[in-house]
Amino acid sequence: GNYYAIAQQIESHAKRKKAHIKNVSTKGSLDNIQKLLSKEMKKKHEKAFAFVQNGMKKKSYKDLSLIAHLPISETVFFLSKKSLQSASLKVLRGKRIGIGPSGSGIDMLARQIFNLRGIKDIPLKLTNHSFADQLNLLITNKLDIAMFVIANDATFIDQAINKYKLKLLSFDILKAVAKRLPFLAIKKINKGYYNPLLNIPSEEISVLTVDTLIINNGTAKRSDIIGLLSTLSELYPNFINHNKNKMNYSGYNLSKDAQDFFDNQGPGIFDRYVPWVANYVPLGNLVQLIMAISILFNAMNFLNRFRLWRVDAIRMKLENSLYETFGPDIQLDEIDKFRNIEQYQSEEYINILEEIIHDFTLLKNRSRKYSVSMLVPMGQEMGYRYQESLIQKRLFLLYNFKDKLTS
Repeated sequence: GNYYAIAQQIESHAKRKKAHIKNVSTKGSLDNIQKLLSKEMKKKHEKAFAFVQNGMKKKSYKDLSLIAHLPISETVFFLSKKSLQSASLKVLRGKRIGIGPSGSGIDMLARQIFNLRGIKDIPLKLTNHSFADQLNLLITNKLDIAMFVIANDATFIDQAINKYKLKLLSFDILKAVAKRLPFLAIKKINKGYYNPLLNIPSEEISVLTVDTLIINNGTAKRSDIIGLLSTLSELYPNFINHNKNKMNYSGYNLSKDAQDFFDNQGPGIFDRYVPWVANYVPLGNLVQLIMAISILFNAMNFLNRFRLWRVDAIRMKLENSLYETFGPDIQLDEIDKFRNIEQYQSEEYINILEEIIHDFTLLKNRSRKYSVSMLVPMGQEMGYRYQESLIQKRLFLLYNFKDKLTS
């Protein structure tokens, strides 16, 4: 059918892009929904999408989500062997009307239309048949009217009109029906569209149209959804704008991943280059994660500068304490060569020197601990290594100076 032909186009296009989409033959919208909701498919976690006719939402379908509206609608045809004398619904009184297979999308749509207030009071008989059977029943006068939901240019409709001489019917209340059932729309079929030579239809007529939806059962990952939508946007140039401007009357909640795709006018940077990341981290969380990492690195940089400043400040304080103890004329880089040491050989000065050596040792260990910390940004550990070298040099000279004082 029409759905299979569309899926075949998508599969072929995906194959050219070296992507994999498998087209599976089904019996229509209801069969698609039942397959998506089947325990077997959920158990296998198959990444499945399906085409369904708009307006088929039920409470039991709560696990399904909307992926997109196809920019291709199907037409709701009312065919009859005889032309009706009036466009009023009154002509349907007592008529036998075929509404497609039981439980199908067309069956559900027909019952929604014929159960509308004011229409449900018309006495008529609705019966279920396959498309082929409905056609035969019309031709043999066993049905008065048959309802079909099918592509505008389908061969089936062309043959029904031109080969079997069936008539296209239109009613004056179709706009009201579309108002009451907002997932439906109205369009015009031009005069002579199906046979310009015989002028069929003989005048411009109004018909109902219904959208085709793509739905999912929640098993598809973000990258699968974005990949399918990208393929569709390449096949149908107006696909993204069509969905951005389309009101969702389907009853299904639009997938968050699909919403992101339409809002971004296509796949985002993460979906395009690292789709596996987007599969496990929602896009909103991913942005927050990047911001958090940025804040963390800034905090680490600030902490590192603060620590380095403290190490340098303590080192300078210890060096100043040496000047205060042994006088301003002392040369720290040559303290072990200091000659006038007799006045500093008392126990008091030796204890002060040992305390300064101890503090320098603690500071060196502290600097080493900071330099190997995971919180130090890459490359900035060299500042601590420089401080360590200065402290190590001071310790070497101070130990030599202490040996002189105690000898």
